[in-house]
Amino acid sequence: MAVLRRAGGDGQTLMLVGHNPGLEALCERLSGTSMPGGHMRTGALAVLDVCSAAWSDLSFGEAVLRQVIESH
Repeated sequence: MAVLRRAGGDGQTLMLVGHNPGLEALCERLSGTSMPGGHMRTGALAVLDVCSAAWSDLSFGEAVLRQVIESH
């Protein structure tokens, strides 16, 4: 969370690359929902919309999980 708050700056879009189980847990905490299918598979991409006005104010539970894209 600290990385997101610092890295976002004034940008409207932020891409975070990481590994599980940490990235999956972060997505779930940000959105307050579980991953479809119970987990993120290797190579998956989670798309979240953040409702916070500024990255520095980001809090858990205020993002919306829009889509999980998995490689085949």
